[in-house]
Amino acid sequence: MHFDGFKDIVNVDLSGVVIQQMIDKTQSLNGLSWQVMDARYMELDDESFDAVLDKGMIDTLLSGDNSVESANKFCSHVARILKPGGIYMCLSSGIPNERMTMLSNQDYSWEVHYFPVPKPVISEVEPKFNPTEEPTSCYWLYTCKTGGDDEEG
Repeated sequence: MHFDGFKDIVNVDLSGVVIQQMIDKTQSLNGLSWQVMDARYMELDDESFDAVLDKGMIDTLLSGDNSVESANKFCSHVARILKPGGIYMCLSSGIPNERMTMLSNQDYSWEVHYFPVPKPVISEVEPKFNPTEEPTSCYWLYTCKTGGDDEEG
């Protein structure tokens, strides 16, 4: 993202080891912030982010203890830190009938859409990509947009 022009990027992870590795790896890049933080209890200002990207966080939270409660805490914080018109993008292996119930929660006031994303080819055999009949044949990108005063309406 940094090399595509995004210059104010906040990254969080629960692991201090991971955060330090990323600080060391990206120290020559301006505009990246690395913070040790539990995504279920983000200490970030309200309405301070245009976008939040999630690659597997929901999946991780839903596989642990108190899974639904943990995922709901995370989503509540995401909704809180997004600016009006902001977008939460979630790349998940969870199929729509498993994720839409949570993401469509009225408490978040999101307009939610989802799109199939082909899984990368890691062998010479082309994987099936049939999201309609086999929803686990792909990943799913969920876009959750907050209401508000964005320029595009």
